Amino acid sequence: MLTKKGNPTSETWQKIGYCHQMLGKIRDALDAYLKADLMDENNTWVLRRIAHCYRLLKEPESALQYYRRLEQLKPDDLNIQLNIGHCYLELGEYAEALNYYFKVDLLSQDNTRAWRSIAWCAFLSRKFDVAQRYYTQIIENQPNTHDFLNAGHVEFCLANTKKAIEMYVEAVKSAGSFNAFKSMFDEDLDELQKAGIDRTVLPIILDKVRYDG
Repeated sequence: MLTKKGNPTSETWQKIGYCHQMLGKIRDALDAYLKADLMDENNTWVLRRIAHCYRLLKEPESALQYYRRLEQLKPDDLNIQLNIGHCYLELGEYAEALNYYFKVDLLSQDNTRAWRSIAWCAFLSRKFDVAQRYYTQIIENQPNTHDFLNAGHVEFCLANTKKAIEMYVEAVKSAGSFNAFKSMFDEDLDELQKAGIDRTVLPIILDKVRYDG
């Protein structure tokens, strides 16, 4: 064991943490990285690992603390800015999340990661016009199945039923089957209901999607 060879250094704890992480032992990895941080508090590699582990453990508030430390050390790193936005999103602080996402979008042209984050966060914030604008951009730039699905949700919430069905049909094609699409759609039912969608109309919409697809 590395820790038995005298007093372990920060580098030793980093290696131990990395080994645990590769084995999927995220809590053990985090404990090791935290020990490394105590010995070398401005090591950006360690701080990134700690923040990432906290996100994997569904502890965005703790992750945010470390991403904010990273932000102080690397203020121009847009990936850090994006991850800060993700933490705020996971905390339900959508306005703060959007501020960071918009910053990344402003400083990085054609950043589809930022577009997707803005679009989904805007949807959760019920800013459907903003979400629609960004999903339109995404659909024009190598969209994936979730992009078509989420774009459909936005059009549905804007009462653009025909357009919503068109997006859902594209999602079916991208997913490879209606059942695969339906499984993804069902995961979003709660959010659709929170957004004001009447669930009683969904069977009709889905039948139309199945028929058109």
